[in-house]
Amino acid sequence: MAQNHAWAASAAAGLAAGVAATAAMDGYWALMARFRPEKSRGEPATSRIAGDLLRRAGLRPSSVARQTAGNVLHWTYGIAWGAVAGVARRGGLRLDAGFGQLLGAALELGGDQYGLYALGYARHPREYPARTLAKSYAAHAVYGLVLWAGLESVHRLRRRKARRAGKLPWAA
Repeated sequence: MAQNHAWAASAAAGLAAGVAATAAMDGYWALMARFRPEKSRGEPATSRIAGDLLRRAGLRPSSVARQTAGNVLHWTYGIAWGAVAGVARRGGLRLDAGFGQLLGAALELGGDQYGLYALGYARHPREYPARTLAKSYAAHAVYGLVLWAGLESVHRLRRRKARRAGKLPWAA
């Protein structure tokens, strides 16, 4: 039972870190829009995907509904990857700041670039300007660093609590 609790706690820590990381990524995009506003690029891919899913469910979503559902999709994706990282850490995968960067890059390359292209929601990555790709990689790097920092903070708090409870004989 305690083992299940530990896994659930790791998943919950990952969920919380995923919330923080997704919020940080959104903050990055808001900051970019403030300092360098761009022309409208059209409807975001997450909104188009959400709209397609809603239509498959038999609904006729408005643009506001697609945008809202797209935000839910974006947040769900970011939070879910946090849970995966939390469970992976519990499973023994070493997660350091470099891992956060690698995870952010993998989500950018695999999800945003090639995943959306393969699903028909984006052009091939070679068709985007380098500046656009660089900003997107930076947003995902922010996500990865904040995710790592959140998981690391929870890990350190748990170790401190265990030391105080006498469950860890060493100081680390």
